[in-house]
Amino acid sequence: MPAQDSDHSLLALELELKQERASAYFSITKKMENALREFYNFDREHAGNELHQEQIRRRTALLQAAGERVFFFLIQREAMRLPYYEELFEDFGISTEVRKNIGPRQQKK
Repeated sequence: MPAQDSDHSLLALELELKQERASAYFSITKKMENALREFYNFDREHAGNELHQEQIRRRTALLQAAGERVFFFLIQREAMRLPYYEELFEDFGISTEVRKNIGPRQQKK
């Protein structure tokens, strides 16, 4: 295979990989935003009300899901070698409570 064909194939492969990473990043970002919205909507709907045991479990599950999605988002950014800025948390409205719960969801025992 001539060097020019090899270079063209390599560039095409690099472009395809970049497109796949971008697609994965946007998918993860959307899932994170949805998880955050679901958690914050729950809190808004129950603001000022005492939560029952089932509501506490639901809130905890939503919080863990949001923290896990933020975790995946940060991993994807790191894999793409995108800079990490504190402003990301503000830009996406990631609360301190969610930030304290970033990581994989805890498994039920």
